Amino acid sequence: MYRERYVAFIDILGFSEHVEKSIRDRDLFSTLRAILSSRAITANSKRPDEVRSYQFSDSIVISTINDTEGLKEIIESVRLTCYRLLHDWILTRGGITKGKLYEDGKAVFGPGFIRAYHIEKGIAVYPRILMDRCIYREVKKISYDKSHFRRDYDARYHLDILKLGPFLESNLGDVPVGNNKTQNIVNTKEEWLNNIKQFIEEGLGKQKANKSIFKKYAWMAMYFNSFLRKSKDFNITAIKLRHLKELL
Repeated sequence: MYRERYVAFIDILGFSEHVEKSIRDRDLFSTLRAILSSRAITANSKRPDEVRSYQFSDSIVISTINDTEGLKEIIESVRLTCYRLLHDWILTRGGITKGKLYEDGKAVFGPGFIRAYHIEKGIAVYPRILMDRCIYREVKKISYDKSHFRRDYDARYHLDILKLGPFLESNLGDVPVGNNKTQNIVNTKEEWLNNIKQFIEEGLGKQKANKSIFKKYAWMAMYFNSFLRKSKDFNITAIKLRHLKELL
């Protein structure tokens, strides 16, 4: 019945607004269709039969087999999916854990699913993909680049999506991006980060009246500035935080 699996639950923030916009924006519609397909989510898997994905409403569920390669594959599938969405200014929040899961290709449920859902809804709070503590303990024991994770101010680890940047373009040539471009014609890392900065600043300006959404952009601003301080490779000024820290 149940099997021990790695499982991720991802929430697409503001999904209803993006869907409404996609009615008039053909590029956005094509992007959503391409990114959210099962084929796209499992595209880079070495064992695609062992990676399963489900997309319903504003949620994505990904599961992989309970072994070392399965752990690596769920992390990469989640990183790639969230990066693709961020490239089109779509924020995500979620959690990765391990637990008992039932799935038959159509239905998926179990304690592992509930735990991942709880991390996304009750713990993640901000636009970040949190690693359950049991997952990060396992990651530290295997051969995997630990720099893909960032320790946040609350001592929890999340995927460092900004570190990924536009360097996967060779693997994403078929994913459409706005203005009729494709991902393999993506701009440089510094240009990409400048665009991310502008996106965050615009969000802070537009969402002042909505404290819940404003806090998400405030966290993104702090994350962005933290990334700049650690990288030191880009000629980009930090986002002015003013008193944003007090909101978090």
